[in-house]
Amino acid sequence: SHPGTVILRGGTFNLSSGPILITSDNVNLIIEGDATIYSPSGAVVDTFENNQIGDPDITFMITTDGNDNVSIIHRGVIDCVAARSPIILKDGKNLSYIQEGGSWTAADSSAYDLACIWAVDVEGLYIPKLIYNRPDILGASTQTSLAPLTMEGVIGGYVGYLEVDRVDETIDVNFYCTDIHFGTIISRRPVGSAELIDMTDLIRSTFDYIYIDASEGDVQKDYAIHIKTDGDQEDATADDGSSRLTQNLIPKNLRSSRELTFKKVHIKGGDDFDNSIIRLFTNSDLNEFNDIVFENLYVD
Repeated sequence: SHPGTVILRGGTFNLSSGPILITSDNVNLIIEGDATIYSPSGAVVDTFENNQIGDPDITFMITTDGNDNVSIIHRGVIDCVAARSPIILKDGKNLSYIQEGGSWTAADSSAYDLACIWAVDVEGLYIPKLIYNRPDILGASTQTSLAPLTMEGVIGGYVGYLEVDRVDETIDVNFYCTDIHFGTIISRRPVGSAELIDMTDLIRSTFDYIYIDASEGDVQKDYAIHIKTDGDQEDATADDGSSRLTQNLIPKNLRSSRELTFKKVHIKGGDDFDNSIIRLFTNSDLNEFNDIVFENLYVD
């Protein structure tokens, strides 16, 4: 409950009695390379309610909630049996996840596909790198469409490098995110039926490079990139209703996907998609798409 640096090293940290709760500003949590944090089946878990997928039971291992200037440095192993979203960065300013060789795994085949990082109502999000290779124990099919990186109500952010393998969704951006710079996004061997790059009401953001290799894997997808607006969903909220940026508080005329630049998009195996490579879809007559630019698009 005090500012400073917390270091986990030298062994397995079993979270059977509950998750790690960061309750102060100005905290660095470091998971060293010789450390494993483990959320076993049957663990006592807290839940994060999220109406986006209609599921109030998004379990987690580490969370911030209303704290500013927090960094999580991931060098060891995060073993996520009982946690669907291992790290939740919530309702704060200047929140960071920094992966320095750390890995994700699941010691139980009943584990869900992971939303490794879930950022909700963050002003200033910093994720220089996130690499997630779907654990072999989970098999080839997916049990849920959670994306390894999910963002809702994020104002200002940087995602430098995101690389995933054998996932249903690569990235899911929702509920009025603005001013985010995405560097490189790589998705290989997709599975399942959800969109790989899914965004709703995203504004003033740039994607430097997106590479999708759908030439291998179990592809049953309609779209590679799905750009949407959800202006009619007045009763939807970004989380449990207590946050600053719930959908209820965002006027309809601000809910749109606009001012987006995709500098380079390369999709390999484009013939494997069931429908369009890119889809723009609106749920409201009040919304429209403005200034969406694809500078270079390659499909082979």
